[in-house]
Amino acid sequence: MRIAVFGSTGGNGRLILDEAMRRGHEVTAFARRGGALAGVAGLAGVVEGDGRNRADVEKAVVGQQVVIMTVSGRGEPGVAADIARAVIAAMAAHGVFRLVTTSSYGMVATRPYVLAPLVRRAFRTAFADQDAADQVIQASDLDWTILRATRLTPGPASRPGRLSTELFTTGPYSLARAAYAASLVDLGENGAHVRHVVNITG
Repeated sequence: MRIAVFGSTGGNGRLILDEAMRRGHEVTAFARRGGALAGVAGLAGVVEGDGRNRADVEKAVVGQQVVIMTVSGRGEPGVAADIARAVIAAMAAHGVFRLVTTSSYGMVATRPYVLAPLVRRAFRTAFADQDAADQVIQASDLDWTILRATRLTPGPASRPGRLSTELFTTGPYSLARAAYAASLVDLGENGAHVRHVVNITG
């Protein structure tokens, strides 16, 4: 399968690249700084550019079967939403329909009761941008899936992520980043949960 990964130099992105290549997929990485991927062997290609620039984005999207997007606003309001718009437009123009994207469960979490509102307050700017990006994606005609993760932790995955379209009422409320990456690639492969927002935890 031909997969393009946006946000490929971030903590999620590098793991997604590794997981997708380990499974034998033909992977193209999109990055603002392509040189950061110089040590990653086995990529089908590296496209350097600005994710808000449709012309740059199209270079990575053309000919793909799946796009996996894991981007953030880098502290600048509106960035994630602008990238989502550019990626969606490029995919539509080139007939690429399967989009799997990351998001944050913290935006909607109700438990743990004390911690959940504190997290929303602390990350309100980032969450506002992520929510705007999610709305852009949900309004598109693509075969999208948004995967909202609980708190991500380093290290290997001891077990697969637990997926639900409902809010979690029992913990743990954390997830190994490696398990998150594996679930994102799973969704790209199996086409499950099309046009659904799905929550994932450990």
